[in-house]
Formats: sequence, structure tokens, C-alpha cells
Amino acid sequence: MNLEILPEVLQQLVPKIEDLLDSYFSNRIHTLPVRINSRKQSVTVTWNIYPTNKILLGDLLQILANTININLEDVNGEVIQCNLTNGKIKDKNLQEFQIHTGKTWEIYLYEPEIYIYLRLLCESRIAQPHVKWISIDIDIITESAWFVI
Repeated sequence: MNLEILPEVLQQLVPKIEDLLDSYFSNRIHTLPVRINSRKQSVTVTWNIYPTNKILLGDLLQILANTININLEDVNGEVIQCNLTNGKIKDKNLQEFQIHTGKTWEIYLYEPEIYIYLRLLCESRIAQPHVKWISIDIDIITESAWFVI
């Protein structure tokens, strides 16, 4: 996993989340390596977590959110956090996934000037509503127009 292309705050966060998950689920299904894609001035990070019955999804989501919040406490920039109670994910105007709960963060780092959008969602496929998982998706924009203002 090439974490060097991520901003420092995320270089620290990704292993912390992985260690946390391994401590709760010794035999969890790994979707690792975490997919990290880079293109021009953007990077995306994504992975899904399929917990066992050992811990409730809502509890795990809150533990992950707390880990993220602690990691963002000393960020040099603006952090916007939102809580989600439900939603849907559409692809080509067809609903593919249901969002049951989640949290999002928008992070504007001042040094270096980077915009980060982080989603932590508990979701399921419309075709299989009983199979739920947590997805973590991070979008990073290095030359955002927000910093031109």
C-alpha cells in the first residue's frame, strides 16, 4: 500500500483504522490492499469492511468516526463534519445501494493546500438489503480552486 502519496494526516489514519479493525475482527474479510488510485491532481482511497456479529455495525461506525475525529483534532485547516441518517447511491439514475447511516468530513488543509472529502457509510445493496457493510472512501484534491479565493 503506497501511503506516501497521501497527505500526512491520512498516512497516519489508514494504518490506525486497519489496526483497530484487526483488533476487533481477527478473521475479518480483508478487501486489502486498500485501493489507492492517483490521477493528475486527485487521489482516491477506498475499502469496505465486512464485520462479523462480534460487534454491531452502528458501534463500529461510531468507533471509526471517533478514530477519524481524534486524528483530525490538530489539523491545520477547516473541518466540516456531517451526520447521515439515511440515503441512497444511484448509478445512471438507478438506485444500487441504500445508505443506513454514516458520517462525512470535508477537510481543507492550509499547508499544503489540499481538499479532502471523507465518507464513512453503513450501506447495503438494494438487491441484498440484509447484507450490510461499512465503506470508507476518501477523495483528495491537491489543486482545488477553493484555495484561489
